[in-house]
Amino acid sequence: MIPQGSSPGDRRVIIAAPGELVSGERNVLIRRHDEVVLDTLLRLGWTAPYVCRRGGCGVCLIRLHRGEVRHGPHTERALSRRAETEERLGLACRAIPVTSVVEIGFCRGDAERQTPVSDFTRSKARE
Repeated sequence: MIPQGSSPGDRRVIIAAPGELVSGERNVLIRRHDEVVLDTLLRLGWTAPYVCRRGGCGVCLIRLHRGEVRHGPHTERALSRRAETEERLGLACRAIPVTSVVEIGFCRGDAERQTPVSDFTRSKARE
């Protein structure tokens, strides 16, 4: 995920509710009410990995560093309940922030996960 004009090293982004003041932070985006993370990023000109936008492929896998999100319908193979709760992973295409501020980063393959992803997700992420 790379914002226009930023370096590839900028891997985390903060998504805040309208009117929320987040001082001293870089890459702060203001979301719309009930907007999924992926839509916020794309609306504001960021690039982000995704394929199906329906919670089925797992390509838009994110790690939640701060805050909480709720997920819309998605398949277990794209995101398991254990990965969601224990590893704080989510799907950008289905994650709606429920706290005023969330900080996320896109997963870059198995190195950032404590457990392997499915073969299906791995093949889609490499396409």
